[in-house]
Amino acid sequence: MQNIHTPLRDQCSIARAADLIGDGWTLMLLRELFWRSTRYEQLAEHTGMASNVLAQRLRKLVDSGIVTKTVVENDARRFDYALTPKGLELFPVVMAVMAWGDRWSSGDAGPLIALHHTVCGKKTRPGTVCSACGEPLTHDTIRAEVTEAYQQAE
Repeated sequence: MQNIHTPLRDQCSIARAADLIGDGWTLMLLRELFWRSTRYEQLAEHTGMASNVLAQRLRKLVDSGIVTKTVVENDARRFDYALTPKGLELFPVVMAVMAWGDRWSSGDAGPLIALHHTVCGKKTRPGTVCSACGEPLTHDTIRAEVTEAYQQAE
């Protein structure tokens, strides 16, 4: 029997995906891109990443086809970043990580981010369907807001 942990590691779908999106900084970048942050400055501010780390993670996401980088009109020194269709398919992954984090690592104060489903207008839990109305959640039908717990943590 072949040892799956050694020779097939580089062929394993989980290992390949983890190499692209498996670190905390990259997941935070994906979160911000889903929450519609598009500028380098926004991404840096909202994640707290050092410039060199942010640049490296963005480069990796662009090179892998998960994010696009386009020059800002009238300012060739600035760029907009956006998720590609390949990147948008990571939405359920990011929601699953958020749901797990809300349940197991949000602390005594509770989750720092609340989600609102723009279709029904109600608060929802992270997932693939709205916990209030049962309709599908997508990156463009949710709005994220900081909670009171977030404001107290600052």
